[in-house]
Amino acid sequence: TATTEISPLSLHDALPIFIVVDADARLESSFLRHAAGYFAAGANAVTARRRILDAGSGWLAGAQADEQTLDGELNRGRWAMGGCSEFRGNGIMIRRDLLAAAGGWRAAALTEDIDLSSRIAALAGERVAWALDAEVWEEPVRTADRLWRQRLRWAEGAFRRAFEHGPAVITSGRLPIAARLDFLAYVSQLAVPVVVVGAAVSAAVTGRRRSLVSIIAGYLSVSALLGWDALRWECGRDGGPLGRCERARRTVRVSIFNGLWLVVVPRALADLVFRRGPIRYTKMEHDGVGDPVAASADG
Repeated sequence: TATTEISPLSLHDALPIFIVVDADARLESSFLRHAAGYFAAGANAVTARRRILDAGSGWLAGAQADEQTLDGELNRGRWAMGGCSEFRGNGIMIRRDLLAAAGGWRAAALTEDIDLSSRIAALAGERVAWALDAEVWEEPVRTADRLWRQRLRWAEGAFRRAFEHGPAVITSGRLPIAARLDFLAYVSQLAVPVVVVGAAVSAAVTGRRRSLVSIIAGYLSVSALLGWDALRWECGRDGGPLGRCERARRTVRVSIFNGLWLVVVPRALADLVFRRGPIRYTKMEHDGVGDPVAASADG
């Protein structure tokens, strides 16, 4: 992870801002100008729009690109409606005084983005503004085994965040009730994969699969609806909006890809409960390939 401190002239007497990006990040030339605009407008914490390089190189890379688009759309909606919106790991932007008040970075956090999000929400009532025009590009995870390790870390980090900081966020007097309810609803989605496991066990014992099929179908359908809506932000190779067939194909792809969480989350919970010893942070390997300009042209 790389950290840059800037103090844009447009912010006049504002305190310096830390921008945190991953080592494989690629920033376009307009990134700092767009980022500064959010702080000049009064934001204290902002997260960039994450984009995936080489999204056209294969099914896995493309699915991750559309997943980031879906996640960004969901969290921009949470922010716009007063919800407890959060950082994402690449492209974190925060005022230095707010970061210091929250205790800085926690080395022990598996997912430092949502960990910090919850601490500034509970402490200062701060919600994270979601940028649409400040983009940070990153490499995809290119193999299934690396993706599995990454998502296990994300899922376990989400559980740890919920247990460690959830009570403080929900009871924070600095957050409006809408933000606290939004946080509770968002964290509650971790229960869905666990319910699926329970339904699967019940189906194996009783032979009745209707509940299991209904829950999985509902989960994938909601994912598909969100994906269809989010993909309006994506462009085709001609620079125009995605055609209906292409948009539908990618909607199905991202919905199927999100089904991975139905397996990852229960496994992460089991690791959290039964694993002994210190937390181990497995870093992803990167190859330094990809160009944001070319990726933009590819849609």
